[in-house]
Amino acid sequence: MISSQSADLRWITLRPSKANLGLTLLAPVGALAVVFLVDLPDWGRAIIATAVFLVTVIDVYYVRQRNARAISAFSLESRTVDSNVGAAISPQGDAQGGAHLARQLVMRLRFRFPHRAGGMVDAETIVLLRCYVSIYFTSISYVMPGDAVWRRWFPRVLSIWADSIDAEEFRRVRVMLKWR
Repeated sequence: MISSQSADLRWITLRPSKANLGLTLLAPVGALAVVFLVDLPDWGRAIIATAVFLVTVIDVYYVRQRNARAISAFSLESRTVDSNVGAAISPQGDAQGGAHLARQLVMRLRFRFPHRAGGMVDAETIVLLRCYVSIYFTSISYVMPGDAVWRRWFPRVLSIWADSIDAEEFRRVRVMLKWR
């Protein structure tokens, strides 16, 4: 695990992932293959192929590149917080004050288009326990401080592919999420 707090405050810049783009394009290509296997008139195939192409362009360009909450960079930081909300932390800690200290992972986000995100350049979020960590893909579930209560059950997710950030940064993120 990273020992210094200053290393946790580094911004990790996200790049477009070729693996994510390939998987995004795999569904429309598969749909087009099925369209040509089904017995349809040529004009029906042309309409379906055009519709699939337009939906794919809209998905890739507008949703993934022009989203108001598109994230350009993030940083992870581990903090010690009071898990017993009603308790007051005494200078002596848990021995006399009865406070229960816990580690919490906090993620800071930097938005790609701050003018579309309500003027927010950075936002501090709370990382939930439902993170998925693997060798090629990691997803970080998080909630923002002003989010509705239902976001605890349906959180926001930051998907990180191995080719979207530096290899050492990807390893560091996986270690922080796995051993927090």
